[in-house]
Amino acid sequence: MTSPSSPEQPASDSAVLEAVALGIPSALSDLGHLVRIPGIAWPAFDQTQLERSAEAVAELARGTGVFDEVRVLRAHVDDTDELGQPAVLATRAARGGKPTILLYAHHDVQPPGSDELWDTPPFEPTVREGRLYGRGAADDKAGIMAHIAALRAVAEVVGDDLELGVALFIEGRRSTAPALSRASFATTPRRCGRMPSSSPTPATSIRTPRG
Repeated sequence: MTSPSSPEQPASDSAVLEAVALGIPSALSDLGHLVRIPGIAWPAFDQTQLERSAEAVAELARGTGVFDEVRVLRAHVDDTDELGQPAVLATRAARGGKPTILLYAHHDVQPPGSDELWDTPPFEPTVREGRLYGRGAADDKAGIMAHIAALRAVAEVVGDDLELGVALFIEGRRSTAPALSRASFATTPRRCGRMPSSSPTPATSIRTPRG
């Protein structure tokens, strides 16, 4: 049941906010599940865990019921036969002349380092004083769940009336190769069918090279 909206707040906005609040426990539970997956993109670590991480994110995207298509993709690195790390691309076509928004995050994490540096195991999500600790809990699996939780809430309230287009891009090599990430991210709007290859994309100003 939704609460009455205030005169300043449309009923749909109030309903979405309530849906978000009610969905926080399940979002935190799903965040904990993602944190337990040691998806590290560095070659020295088990790369099957990164594939497992991508599949888990894809399932979360499918579960929102928002997208027309959800895929786990691996692109060739530059002009070589080497495949990059698995990324998740979920798309929903815009309807009624509405625009398409792009939501970005990454599912790979940095190596945890020495266990002695952790108060609790890095891949065991632990709540202390109201905060959830674990490798990747904030960077960037919380970012993934922020998108998923928001989409769940909007889908619950708006349902089939949602006309906004949505492209969700969750990459798998942000933490190890910013240049490759930048190239992958820049091509995403074109792969979503929203821009010709000759057009600039918003991604050109999102990342800067690291020195």
